[in-house]
Amino acid sequence: MRLHTQMSSMRVCILSSDKSACESMAMSLTKRGCIVGGQFSETQRMFDFVSASALDHVVIVDISDQREHKLQLIRGLHIKRPLPVVVVISELDEELIARAIEAGAQDVVSKPGLGENICAASLVAAHQHSKQSRLEAEVEQLKAKLEERKLIE
Repeated sequence: MRLHTQMSSMRVCILSSDKSACESMAMSLTKRGCIVGGQFSETQRMFDFVSASALDHVVIVDISDQREHKLQLIRGLHIKRPLPVVVVISELDEELIARAIEAGAQDVVSKPGLGENICAASLVAAHQHSKQSRLEAEVEQLKAKLEERKLIE
């Protein structure tokens, strides 16, 4: 998977039950040239859309409410279709941030001052995801070489 490293033409999907926050993020991202592929208030609808899409998206998930349910969504996406994920939180909570990263998020943004921060976080998530994908491919290549080496010896 190859992601754009610039804001222009980057595709994003937003999940938030807070309609004003969702609109604010969409507006900020659109102003920076992103294509907002979808805005969702229901977890399952977003999961189905992203899973079925042939296009790559940066997934933005507001976990200010229904934390466990939304962390499960991130885990599920990470298993089914790994994509860059940005988590939006309402207040700084180190444990929640750690759990979001463990679930598969690449960056975290707090709600106060979302505007430009969501754009920067989307870029970071895309870069981190791309880097992680390259490293995982390299690990697989090294495993294959090791197996070949074992057969030769």
